[in-house]
Amino acid sequence: MNILGFKSGGHDGTVCYVCDGELIFSIEGEKDSGRRHALLQMGRVAQIIERWHCNPAVVCGDSRQFGGSKPDNYMGTNSTDVLRSGCGAEMLQAPYVSIPHEMAHIACSYALSDLPEQHPFYALVWEGFIGRFYRVDANFQITKLGTARNIIDGVGRRYSFPYHATGRSSDVFGQAAAGKIMALAGLANPALAQSASMRKLVDYLLEAGLHGDVDRIALDGDQNVLYTLFDRYRDIEVTDPEFVAVCKALQDGIFERFYNFASSHMKERLPLLISGGCGLNCDWNTLWRDSALFESVFVPPVTSDCGIAIGAAAAVQHLETQRMKVAWDAYAGESFVAEALDFRQEGFLDFPLDYDMLTDWLFQHRMIVAWIQGRYEIGPRALCHRSLIAAPFAQETQRELNTIKRREHFRPVAPVCLEEDVSKHFDWAGPSPYMLYFQKVRSECLAAVTHLDGTARVQTVNRTQDPAMHRLLTAFREKSGYGVLCNTSLNFLGCGFINRTSHLVRYVSEAGIPAFVINDRMYISAQKQASLSGDQVTCSLASYTDRAH
Repeated sequence: MNILGFKSGGHDGTVCYVCDGELIFSIEGEKDSGRRHALLQMGRVAQIIERWHCNPAVVCGDSRQFGGSKPDNYMGTNSTDVLRSGCGAEMLQAPYVSIPHEMAHIACSYALSDLPEQHPFYALVWEGFIGRFYRVDANFQITKLGTARNIIDGVGRRYSFPYHATGRSSDVFGQAAAGKIMALAGLANPALAQSASMRKLVDYLLEAGLHGDVDRIALDGDQNVLYTLFDRYRDIEVTDPEFVAVCKALQDGIFERFYNFASSHMKERLPLLISGGCGLNCDWNTLWRDSALFESVFVPPVTSDCGIAIGAAAAVQHLETQRMKVAWDAYAGESFVAEALDFRQEGFLDFPLDYDMLTDWLFQHRMIVAWIQGRYEIGPRALCHRSLIAAPFAQETQRELNTIKRREHFRPVAPVCLEEDVSKHFDWAGPSPYMLYFQKVRSECLAAVTHLDGTARVQTVNRTQDPAMHRLLTAFREKSGYGVLCNTSLNFLGCGFINRTSHLVRYVSEAGIPAFVINDRMYISAQKQASLSGDQVTCSLASYTDRAH
């Protein structure tokens, strides 16, 4: 059965295609240098449908009509909440099925998990509006556990509130603020974050009622009191000890409430499947994994609203065939667009991809390299198909990467590591392929990828999952002793992944990045190559340490 899934209104516009239980593609509005969390315009959707020769039997999404301007079928977990239209997708001459946003989140996490069909599980959906646990039985019958007031509704909005209240962000959905608060929480003094005054502040924020207004952060109760409480942080640096303590107290306070509910009401030790934008919080994911409350924990790489299209398609597939599971991998985006461009005229020399030469660039010459392979990854995390890579040893590399990306200096840079070596360098065993958990760093040598709290957000790679990156990491290990590299997303500020030649060349030229790789070819600026020709460098880990100090 062929199903086109669509997430239209609000933010994170996405279209996907599922054919006979296999994810053929998932394309997000922000990718190919679109604005972060962008919608998908119907003209672009039509182009995608034509390019991929889509012929769906059913079209589905979380709006009441195909291409709707907002996700207006939001709450609902039962088959009676599913809305059908005989002619809702006229451009495809296919019927349209509207799946509730809430149900689509749960369906996405289950469809992409490694649980078999008809395996019961617990679900946690936490995002801008929803904050709730569920029990899902073998027939995908969903039972809500507790009430919104038992735990917390509007988790994402509350989590991002300090940035809004202090005038640091105008992003009403909180996506931009959330990653910054997660990074800042790692800088906090735990004692200050756990103080009575901080707990009182967080309790006030978490107990306020939440409006359903999508245009602003709107909390019931005495608005003046709430904003006054946070106004004292308006003019201080975000890295001030008191503000980072607020971030950690808020992060800890939210998790504590959900944990207390789970430990009291969820006794079966079923697997836990997590979805919603808060599933991108690596600290919370790690705490759930280590909690011993569940048989296992799974978070898909499309845990945020960019997974709604897949979830809607999976739900329709279950309604029609009684099968929910979808075969997939993380690289279900589009291939790199190779535009006609004279690289020599642009100042770049090109060579066949040579892993020995490339690892010299990375290790001996300490170069930052743009790395592009195959189809881009789904979801917001760079999983080494659209990445900037660098040696992981010098703290100045982290600063340089943040300067290139025009990010705040406190933002950490993630490592990518050979799966077979991960336990040597990090407090972790087994795979972590989607960069969704924190690990303690065991080696002092990995300064560029170690946050100030001693953690990292590791992506592991094995030979089957990503052969090219596995080969590069293996070659880098032969030279440096470490199968680890810095890995951060290849994108313009405020945009999704770069995916075409002209954008790539403009980006590396503006950022001063000397080299890039596109599939089986590598390119270096003629100026940089000339400077390397007489530069006989002998590099060691000690030289990185000496330079750092």
